[in-house]
Amino acid sequence: MPQTSSNLHKMIMAHRGGSWEQPENTLQAFKYALKNGAQFLETDVCMTKDGVIAVCHDQSLSRLCGVESFVKETNFANLPKFKREMPMHFSKLNKDCEFLNYKRTDEDQDGFSTLEEVF
Repeated sequence: MPQTSSNLHKMIMAHRGGSWEQPENTLQAFKYALKNGAQFLETDVCMTKDGVIAVCHDQSLSRLCGVESFVKETNFANLPKFKREMPMHFSKLNKDCEFLNYKRTDEDQDGFSTLEEVF
């Protein structure tokens, strides 16, 4: 049956928890997204050296933390804090491939969440 406005139900999904408005893939972002009407949360995970499932998109810690290391090589307790400005690599600002940055505030979550915390 073709989709029409009468039988099409719109759903809201928060990509990485809504990384335009909150630090991506954080418990803070997911709570914010749900509070603001998201019905689906999209996230990514990586396993740390000590077997904790960390909620993060990149395997490398470079983009978010400025550290040349990998999540899988680091125990969860030793994961570095986020940088003040976190590049959103999926969102180009202009044709010269400059990217937007999320600028953290002092109130923002500054580190990774575990998948267990999110559930």
